[in-house]
Amino acid sequence: MAPTGANQWKGSIYNPEDGNTYSATLTMMSNNQITLRGCKGWILCGERTWLRTSLPKEEPKAEEQIELPPSPRPPPKPRRPRPSRSLKASRMPLPTPRS
Repeated sequence: MAPTGANQWKGSIYNPEDGNTYSATLTMMSNNQITLRGCKGWILCGERTWLRTSLPKEEPKAEEQIELPPSPRPPPKPRRPRPSRSLKASRMPLPTPRS
C-alpha cells in the first residue's frame, strides 16, 4: 500500500481465505476507526470497518500460583527452670585439722 492523501492508502491486498488478490483503499477515519474497501474488478466490491478497543485485562494463568509469605512462627515458650540438683558428698576424705 502507498499513501495517496491524508489518512488514505491504496494498493493490493491478499485474502488467504479465498487465495485472491484485491485492489484496496484503506482510510483512517479517526484514531479509533479504519475502513478498508476492496474490489475484484469493477463489480465485486466490499467494505469492512474496524474499531479500536482496549485490551482485555489479563487473567492469571492456571499454572501460576501466588505464594504467600510464610506465617510467622509463634515465639518460643519460656523454659522452666530446672530444679537444682543436690550436691553429692565428695568421695574424697576431708583434710584433718592440724594442731
